Amino acid sequence: MKVIKKVNNNVAIAINDKNEEVFVVGKGVGFLKTPYELTETDLVEKIFVAPKNIRMYDLLNSIPIEIYIWQRRSSS
Repeated sequence: MKVIKKVNNNVAIAINDKNEEVFVVGKGVGFLKTPYELTETDLVEKIFVAPKNIRMYDLLNSIPIEIYIWQRRSSS
C-alpha cells in the first residue's frame, strides 16, 4: 500500500493493491514524509475504500466544518 497524502499523523490517503484510493487509520500512518510504501500493516487499524469514481480527498472536503467541530467537542 502506498501512502500518497497525509491528513494527520494517524490518518492518511493511500493507494491499495487494487489501485483503489483508500483512507487509512492507524497510529503513525501519516507521520512519515509522503509518498512512501506502507509495509508495517500492523499499524493499520481501519481501511475505508472510496466509492467508485470519487477521490477520497474530495470526499473529505465535502464534509461541512460544523461536523468536525461537533465531533471535536463531543470527544472532549
